Amino acid sequence: MTACLGLDGPEPWWRHNRDVAWGGFDPVAYWDHNYRSLRDDDRVILRIVGQFFQERFGACSPVRRVGLDVGSGANLYPALTMLPWCDMVVLTDHSPANVAWLEVATADLSMTWKPFWQELVNSAEYTPGDFSLVCERFGERTEVRRRSVFELSGDQRYDLGTMFFVAESLTNYPQEFEDATAGFLAALAPNAPFAAGFMDGSEGYSVNEQSFPAVRSVNVDRVTAVLEQLGADARVRKIDVPADDPLRDGYEGMIVAVGTVPGAGRRRAG
Repeated sequence: MTACLGLDGPEPWWRHNRDVAWGGFDPVAYWDHNYRSLRDDDRVILRIVGQFFQERFGACSPVRRVGLDVGSGANLYPALTMLPWCDMVVLTDHSPANVAWLEVATADLSMTWKPFWQELVNSAEYTPGDFSLVCERFGERTEVRRRSVFELSGDQRYDLGTMFFVAESLTNYPQEFEDATAGFLAALAPNAPFAAGFMDGSEGYSVNEQSFPAVRSVNVDRVTAVLEQLGADARVRKIDVPADDPLRDGYEGMIVAVGTVPGAGRRRAG
């Protein structure tokens, strides 16, 4: 994209994505804090995303589809939302530690993800059944690749995609947030459906005592404006911080966006 929306900093302590020690990211600690159990805000996200994909694909005859999850980290529920609609789901991440974790976790899906799948089954008519079969299918239909969100242009165009808590959580610079969002959408085929999650007003976060940056100015209005500027047709919703169970200090909620990328000939410049 050519210009960021709004006037932000920079502050002296701001970091570009390239300045962050992603090799030191601890996926086990991140998973333990964020996804060992199903939180109420993630429950809402699963319902929204599951219903969106169900509406888009539920009545379609089976065809070959390849899904893309960008910046998977230690979060497998975005890939789970795409699993019924895909012959293959590609999970990408820039951190070598995250890639190593994903290669193990996708091959042997933990039962801790069962409540996440069950939420999809309960709310969006995903196929019920023995979760061990879901685990088997997940191992067969997933592939892990080391990719940055800024390095997807050489890959194939994917038929649907997810990107959760990535674009706003890899830098302090709003321009890089916008560039990352643009890179995600550009990796998808024309008219492909997508779902994306963002932290609202994040001041940054820590994983196992190592700090990581975030773009604090990201909110519903900013996400909506960036997606519109990129030509996407999207619905954007904020999910408030649970009063009795905040994920951590220093954020104002979560944001979920579902929509479709522009059709052929309608993509805007990145």
